Parts: sequence; C-alpha cells; structure tokens
Amino acid sequence: MVELRIGTETFQLSYEEFEDRVRAGRVPSNASVRFEPITGTSWAQAGSLEWVQDLQTQSPRSWGRLLLSGPAPLMTALLAGIQIRFWWLAHLPEVEGWIGDHLIQAGPPILEDGEVWRLFTMGLVHLEWKHLALNMLFFIYTAWSLERLYGKAHLLVIFLGSVFSGSLLSMWGSPATASLGASGGIFGLMGACVMVGLVRPHLVPPRAQMRFGLALAPYLALVLWSGFRDPSIDNWSHMGGLVTGAFLVLLLDPPSHQRKPHWNLKAYGFVLATWVTTMVLLARLGPALTPIAPHLEVRLAASGKPAPPVHDGPQEWGWSAPLGWRPGHNLLGELAFVSPSGTRSWRVHLEQEKYAQDPEALHSAWRTALIEAWPNTLVSPSTPSLCAPGVEGLMSMARVDTPSGERQVTWCGATQGVRALSWTWEIEPAKEGHMAPLFARLWSQMIWNEPQALTEARREVAAPPSSIQSKARLALELAR
Repeated sequence: MVELRIGTETFQLSYEEFEDRVRAGRVPSNASVRFEPITGTSWAQAGSLEWVQDLQTQSPRSWGRLLLSGPAPLMTALLAGIQIRFWWLAHLPEVEGWIGDHLIQAGPPILEDGEVWRLFTMGLVHLEWKHLALNMLFFIYTAWSLERLYGKAHLLVIFLGSVFSGSLLSMWGSPATASLGASGGIFGLMGACVMVGLVRPHLVPPRAQMRFGLALAPYLALVLWSGFRDPSIDNWSHMGGLVTGAFLVLLLDPPSHQRKPHWNLKAYGFVLATWVTTMVLLARLGPALTPIAPHLEVRLAASGKPAPPVHDGPQEWGWSAPLGWRPGHNLLGELAFVSPSGTRSWRVHLEQEKYAQDPEALHSAWRTALIEAWPNTLVSPSTPSLCAPGVEGLMSMARVDTPSGERQVTWCGATQGVRALSWTWEIEPAKEGHMAPLFARLWSQMIWNEPQALTEARREVAAPPSSIQSKARLALELAR
C-alpha cells in the first residue's frame, strides 16, 4: 500500500494505482509519499524519489507523441468550418443583413438590448475573403497543435474565452466601432502556444518546438505591429485575446497531467461561471455602463475621425451622447443621435433669437409640430421641471404610434432671455425603465452656463478702473 499526501488530503493507493497517477501527471513533485519498502515509516517528497522520477519521465514522452501522431483535430476542423460557413452565408442577400444586425460585436445592442451572445458570435463572422483566409491560416496552424496536446474541450474553451475577452475589451476600448472576426481568438491561441513553450518546454518534442514558445514570437510581433499601424484593425480585441489565451493555458492542465483530481472540471466550471456572470451583469446593468462622451467627440467617432482637443476652462454650454450612436433624425426629422436599433434618439438644441423667449411658447411650437407630423399623438400638458442641472423649465411627454412600434417622447425646454435650451429623448415604452440610468447620465452631463459675452462683461466691470462703456456693455448683456 502506498500512502500519498497532497496538501491536506491523504490517499491510500495500491502500487498500480499510484503508478497510474504518476504517469497521468496527478502526483506533484512536492507531494509526500510513504511506501514502506522504499521510505520505511517516514514521509518523503515525491520529486526526490528516483522511483517516482522514472515514472514521471515516461509521461512527457507519451504526451509529446500526441503532437506528432495524435488523433485528427476534429474541433479545429469544426470551428474552421463554422467560420467558413458564416462567411458564405453572409453573402446571401436574404441572410447578409441579419448576420450584420445580430451577430457582430457592437456596444449599444449588447449593453442596451442584452444581446450578449454577440461577444461570442463576432469571433465566427467574416465578411471579406481576405480577412477569412488570413485568419484561417493562423487559426489552423495554432489550433491544430493545441488540440492534439490539450484535447478538444481545452481548445474550445481557450478559443471562445479569448474571443469573449477580446470582445469585452474592444467594447470598452473602441465603443464607437463594431467589430467582427476571429482575430481575438487566434491571438489567444498564439498566446497559449507561446506560454506552453515557455512553461512546459520539456513536454514538447524537439520536432514540434517551432510551433511553441519563443519560436512564435516573430509571427506574434509581426501581426501586432501590422495591427497598430492600421487604425481600422481592432487591436483591443487582439490584446484581450492574447492575455486570456496565455492565462487559460496555464489554468487548464493537459488531461493526463492534472495537478489535482478533477482539476480541469473545476477550471471549466470557473470559466463558465465567469462567462455567465459577466453576461448577466451586462444584460442587467448595460445602460449604466454605456460609455458617453461630448457630442462632438461622438459625432467625429462615428465618422472615423479623431476626437477634438480638450479645452480647459468653463463652458458656456455642452452635452454628451452615447458612444456608438450615430447622427440621424428623430421623429420630427430633427438632427439627433440615433441608436443602432433605430428606435431611440437623443437631441439637445440651443438657439438664440432677437427677442426674449418663453418656455410655454417653446412647448407649444414643439407640440404643434409633433401633432402635425403624427396626428394621432397624445401630448401631456407641460409641467415645471429641471431641464438640466440648475436650469428650470417645462417638461412634456407624448406617445407616438409609428410603423415600427410605439415610441415615448420626452421633451424639456428652458429659456434665459433670448436664449433657449431644449432636449428630446425618444424610446420604446417597454425600454423606459431599463434605459433610465443612461438617460440620467446624459441629463447630468448637460451644461448651460451664462453666455460668454456676459461673463466677459462682468470681468471688465470688476477689473478697475471700470468705464462707462464697460458698464453699458454689461447692462446690454444682462438685458439680453
């Protein structure tokens, strides 16, 4: 009888059971062993026993042979086939639009509508054959080797986990851009291959060492360099996948070399729980997590142009919009930011007339225009409300029946002399509560301070010696 102690657990095994555990890699070198014919009544570290060392060296050889003459990599073929099939389907007129609308990674549908499956499906979709061909070249090269060494389940978890993490990082790093392709998953596979060669080099046969470790570094450096040179490439997804693949290959042990019994099953459970928890949180808290930015920055991001420089100092007025929304038109045909779903919009408008304006007149004009455009609309009476932090005005709501469904429209307007501020928030009634956190953040970001001309006139009068002209200018601006 052989006694084996791993951590706080002690096992009593037959000699044959102990040998099988050692060959399977389930006896760590720091485990304690007591076998009376060899250790007597004392405990000894497994790694210090020549008898155990001989058994351990047999296992890497058999494991390494899998790479050179193992079973056919069916999971690699299946994943490659799925990606090729999606590319083919994406060119069918009746399917092309649906794939683009439901499977690629885009922040607003994930965060606002809970379409969290996009975090995985984006890694299976390619639209251009060059993109597909390049990705399949690297995918098959890395996936083939990993599947033979680690098995089908490990390959699937590493690939999907890298796609998932890459999608998440891409959603936060470049929220205004939709993303697709297997690049995040492929970078994860490359990171896994590099880590295997660095951490377990003794398990890789000499003939296969060119596929692992630092031998892959030049290829990895090349694709990273080319990605950073091209602003259209989703480098956030690449980096997220690379780090995740390297982590997962260290978390998951080769099936025959598990550090503890059922270690891989527990690791699978951890990964699955992480996926599910993340997706549930995104589906429930998405609007509160949706990134927003100053409206000019969002407009430029939608057109692919860089953000403008940030100016320090007080602003006369300003407002934000959700990143990922694009310039469009609301139900009145006014310029607004519209969500990719086409069912939500956000518009803020500042105007200045020759004469003093009144909030009731603003509301009447908006109500009249809305009823003219949508005759069956029901508009509520206006009520006093804060239209922006510290800005009092009038608020009104309306229900509009459109061909694509009912919309709830919230309007608010305020005036300051000849200036008027108004905003319009349009949304499906069923989404009102879910989207409330996003609206609250947009509302809190609105700025409407006194006009710059008035601020400068105050400064001129406050700085001695003040003149009749400066006081007259201040009086004029105050009157406006």
